[in-house]
Amino acid sequence: MTRLLVERFGPEVVATDFDPEQVALAEGRLADLDEWVEFRVVDARAMPFDDAQFDGVFSFGVLHHILGEWRQAVAETARVLKPDGWLVLTDMVVSPRAGRLVGRLLPRLDQLEETALYACLDENSLHLEHYERGRGMLVELMGHCAAVARKA
Repeated sequence: MTRLLVERFGPEVVATDFDPEQVALAEGRLADLDEWVEFRVVDARAMPFDDAQFDGVFSFGVLHHILGEWRQAVAETARVLKPDGWLVLTDMVVSPRAGRLVGRLLPRLDQLEETALYACLDENSLHLEHYERGRGMLVELMGHCAAVARKA
């Protein structure tokens, strides 16, 4: 995805991951882009970037890995985005129906549930422009989603 972003939007890209091994792997695979891409180990819940630093944040399958703290990652994303900046994300979300069931069984688990994601985006001034949930075998329980939101 980093290569596609550089080709589409230009050379000012910061590619991040929480796992140092994944960052090193990306640096190796994309060595030809090292003058255009900054590779960093970053915790999405506490990003080491200035407020309103980025025009866009692209998040590919990150939030569902941050159980219980995914809302912090959304808030941090909003913080680092410029006004009118874009969040583009893909992830795995729990359907509202499954979320209610899991919420009853495991009330302390703050799962990445679809309506909770909508509310969190809105609370952080990220206005949903597009949302789509994929079809699949687990579509009633959990499904792949794609979303685009713009910061107010």
